[in-house]
Amino acid sequence: ESRGHVAKGTWEHLRSLGPIPRNAKVRTTPKRKPVDFDKQVRPCLPFMPPQVAAMVQVQYYAGMRPGEVVTMKRNEVDMTSVDGVWLYRPTHHKTDYRGDELVKVIGPRGQTVMAPWLMAAEPDGYVFPPLRNRYKRGRYDVEGYGRAIERACVRAGVVKWCLYDLRRAAANRAEDAGNISDASAYLGHK
Repeated sequence: ESRGHVAKGTWEHLRSLGPIPRNAKVRTTPKRKPVDFDKQVRPCLPFMPPQVAAMVQVQYYAGMRPGEVVTMKRNEVDMTSVDGVWLYRPTHHKTDYRGDELVKVIGPRGQTVMAPWLMAAEPDGYVFPPLRNRYKRGRYDVEGYGRAIERACVRAGVVKWCLYDLRRAAANRAEDAGNISDASAYLGHK
């Protein structure tokens, strides 16, 4: 309403609606399940552009959101940590409007996949640039990243999965390995 997309007074009219009755026939979608990395993701990797295959693996190993992996820049990755992990501190992320800082830990498996891309990137350039420059910003957007995954699923003959299923799988892996508060910190939750 404030942006002029709907008529003035719409908000007030919506507020006057009562709650949904218990016996109402409301469609609910089933809860999404995490992707099985070995059975569904690995077979797709050879059918993806190399940088998309690397983004998929880094997203899974670091528990990132899709928007975090596509916007990753070289100067946002700290490789000087004493304990051998890399720290990714995105300049812009989902909750930066609140002043929150997000730090993602990239361990040995993610580092192995990411190292060649990181070293080839310009100091302030994107780590995973597209092969062809059809993207205006010089990087994949989340939709293009998702389309590349869908095409790879079809070519590999596996059940389609989406980028958010990778994060769910990473969350389950983290919860199985430790306690819920460690998993929450790993995913960047408050």
